[in-house]
Amino acid sequence: DRPREIWVDAMCINQEDNDEKNSQVSIMASIYSNATNVCVWLGDEGENSHLAFEFIRRILSLADLDRLVQDIASVQQCAALLDLMRTPWFARRWIVQEIILAKRATVHCGENAMSWTDFADAAVLFGSRVPDIARLFRESVAFRNHADFLGDVRALAACRLVDLTYNLFRRSGEGDLLGQLHTLETLVVMDLPSFKASNPHDTIYAVLSLAKDTYGTEEREVMSSSSDNP
Repeated sequence: DRPREIWVDAMCINQEDNDEKNSQVSIMASIYSNATNVCVWLGDEGENSHLAFEFIRRILSLADLDRLVQDIASVQQCAALLDLMRTPWFARRWIVQEIILAKRATVHCGENAMSWTDFADAAVLFGSRVPDIARLFRESVAFRNHADFLGDVRALAACRLVDLTYNLFRRSGEGDLLGQLHTLETLVVMDLPSFKASNPHDTIYAVLSLAKDTYGTEEREVMSSSSDNP
């Protein structure tokens, strides 16, 4: 109902034009940090994605959390949230800067949507109750009493991404970004290797804006960018 400017990676970068890609990559940090909102698109609605979003809203109520992780009836919703957290988007290296630099972000899957902060809080709460949730799966006939259905939840890219949002920048009490904490070398060798890039060059380029010794460089020589680069 009003004019707005929208930057969409698949539409705004010609992946066949290296000069254009180089130009866009050099200003991506500015795009994401100045956007009114960054929209995370996880894809079309899946078979149980609506259950995942419903479950997130329920576990954000701490009064319900203790009951939910003890109730075998919650096991289907636990599995739905796990599926959502395994969505390939979370494992893309380029998305780390998109989320960390965003003033505000929303997560979308089909018609479902919620704020990134709600999703992040739910991921932390979910990860904190793994022993209780694992017991639900062991007791569930529907999941064949699987002893390790959850696997290592803390190792999921979604959980690693949430952790990184708190560990890569200094923040004010209100959550505003105050400055980078790590050098480029540190970023390359820390947890970030768990996030995938199809082009080896993107191992570096995807984190340039997050490093304290490269941020603010006006021009960067970008040799090439991957096909999954925003």
